[in-house]
Amino acid sequence: MKLTATIVTKLFISALFGLAVAGCNSNRTGSHNSDAYPDQAKKVLIHYMGWYGDTVADSFHNDINRHWRYGTANTPLIGFYDSKDQSLLAYHVLLSWSCGIDGIIINVKDAYDAVCMRSLISTIQWIRGIDSTNFSYAFCISFDDQGFDLVFPYDTTFQKLSHLRDSILPVLPCYLRYNDRPAIFVFDYPDKFMTAGDFKKVADEVFGSAPPVIIWNSLDDQENSHQYVGGFYPWVQPGNKGWDKTGCNWGKEYLQWYYPRVNAINTDYQYVFTCGGVWPGFDDRKNTSWGGGRYMSRNEGTVYDSTWFFVLSYDKPLPLKWVVIETWNDWNEGTEIEPGIENGYQYLLSTIRNSNSFKGTSVDNDTLKFEAARKIYEAFRCTENGKTDGDYSQTIKKAVREFLRQDFAGSLRTAGSIVERGE
Repeated sequence: MKLTATIVTKLFISALFGLAVAGCNSNRTGSHNSDAYPDQAKKVLIHYMGWYGDTVADSFHNDINRHWRYGTANTPLIGFYDSKDQSLLAYHVLLSWSCGIDGIIINVKDAYDAVCMRSLISTIQWIRGIDSTNFSYAFCISFDDQGFDLVFPYDTTFQKLSHLRDSILPVLPCYLRYNDRPAIFVFDYPDKFMTAGDFKKVADEVFGSAPPVIIWNSLDDQENSHQYVGGFYPWVQPGNKGWDKTGCNWGKEYLQWYYPRVNAINTDYQYVFTCGGVWPGFDDRKNTSWGGGRYMSRNEGTVYDSTWFFVLSYDKPLPLKWVVIETWNDWNEGTEIEPGIENGYQYLLSTIRNSNSFKGTSVDNDTLKFEAARKIYEAFRCTENGKTDGDYSQTIKKAVREFLRQDFAGSLRTAGSIVERGE
């Protein structure tokens, strides 16, 4: 196990430090923002998993595409995919953007996450290069603390945060910030070696007088994390009643506790803001790896709208600025809102409706844009798989440009012309 952990760490750092990023336009005045001060604007963000088709880890695990093979509660509308493909990442970014989503928080633990992160940054830059006027979309990292050090010293954590400081933030103005401070989400597991206090010490040493905003998911834990972080976000869970075989416990009591509690703690620690969390359900009963037979029924979309209700009815003193959708594509745990065969576009339409209410925006619910995003993906796949003769990169850029300018019918036709040649 120790050798495997060392290999994973080396592969992660190698993949991370292989990231070469160019600057991206910092214009954030697009139609999705409703605040003249973008760092203070309300934002809706998606928690993103990049572990599908994890060939980097496969080089020593010999377990190809294991996250798909572990089992999923539902099935992606576009079929199983590789998280590193630019076609897939462009589809997810464009599709989420079209719903009024303001940015993506990528879960980062191991080497294959770092490879996806590199591709994701490149894809966001590529889209921004096509039309930076209409495309405003933030990027952020959520560090999974299973990928941090399990023994002292905290060298892996130092390396990851130093890379963020030196190689990402200086050239990526679209990195998610609050009051010009970069945000770092942390998904904390109970009883792990590294505590919130440990993480803050490393972050303070790495960033010095300009520390990031650390946003933690464990509130009122035994480690007293509230003393060391800049904010919290709630995470999908059934609440004190626990998991029920009927799936009826969806976290109502937990959310009833969370929002007042984070305000009560704020009296002593003066957080700048808090995050909201929304989820459609949970189901890892088919997950043959870490699945625990846990089930939270979606109740035909009622659970998603109910978690949003807590956000929309929030009336506490501490500003609720960001909402994290949990998740965009964790198919292994059945929390995804990405379109699937079973639920279609239901959760995208609900996201648009609720996001508009939260931010005061007016993103339309015409599903033609969903079809256009999917057609761009199919066109991209044709070129990636060598099904077309010639260079169609400019045609794909045209389809993306039309999409960003909300000419979805034109985008659909342009991308469709490539698909027709590849059939």
